[in-house]
Amino acid sequence: MPSKSKPSRETLIFESAIVKIEAITARLEREDTNLDESLASFEEGITLTRDAQHILAAAEQKLKILLEENGKSVAIQTPDFEGLK
Repeated sequence: MPSKSKPSRETLIFESAIVKIEAITARLEREDTNLDESLASFEEGITLTRDAQHILAAAEQKLKILLEENGKSVAIQTPDFEGLK
C-alpha cells in the first residue's frame, strides 16, 4: 500500500482558504452583523476566493502539462461551479 505524501503548501493554503470562506459566509448570513463588519468580511472573502482561484489555475496548468500526449494538449473540461453553494 503506497504511503500518503505530505500535503503541498498550496494544498494547505487552498484548504485553509475554503474553511475561512465558509466561516465568512456563515458570518454574513447571520442577521446580527453590522454593515462595516459585513463589508470587511466580504472583502476578506473576495481576497481568499481570488487566492484559491490562483492556486486552482496553477494546478490546472500542471495537469495540462502532465496530460500532454505526443506534444498535443489534451482538453480539460473546467467544472461549472455556478450551481453549487
